[in-house]
Amino acid sequence: MKKYFLILLIYITPINAQIVYEPVEHEVYNFIERLALKGIIDFNNVIKPVSRTDIYERLLEANEKRISLTELEKEEIDFYLNDFSLEADLKNVQSSTKLSYLFNDNELGRLRLFSYSDNIFKLNLDPVQGYEISYNDGNKSTIYSTGLNLYGYINDYMGFSFYLRDV
Repeated sequence: MKKYFLILLIYITPINAQIVYEPVEHEVYNFIERLALKGIIDFNNVIKPVSRTDIYERLLEANEKRISLTELEKEEIDFYLNDFSLEADLKNVQSSTKLSYLFNDNELGRLRLFSYSDNIFKLNLDPVQGYEISYNDGNKSTIYSTGLNLYGYINDYMGFSFYLRDV
């Protein structure tokens, strides 16, 4: 009896996709916060990280009000909409044609280390690099960092994200 109850519970429990969050260091947060301060979109900047799909929805919301944006903001929003193209594909905004790129621009003009998308599987792989110089009490310190950012989706049921940075 317990076995059948467990099986029934599994079948009636709603299953949601895993969420792919955008790392808090990403510059898209500053852009969205500026748009929220101008009153163009609603965005709660207290809770981070935010899912990539939520960021994409905020970008779409701002894109609908392009008349309120400066020329620079229009360029930025076009860039970020291209950057979040996998989420557009999840929302069926773009066709789900098969794309595969290695070390070159994709059809959206976004340079990726590797990008792949079809009706079932979507994946992006980007390098992460950083360089920082700081001075503290007259002492100079230099920080280098390298890494990888891998994220994607399998159907609408599972998302995955891997962010590695070696400092």
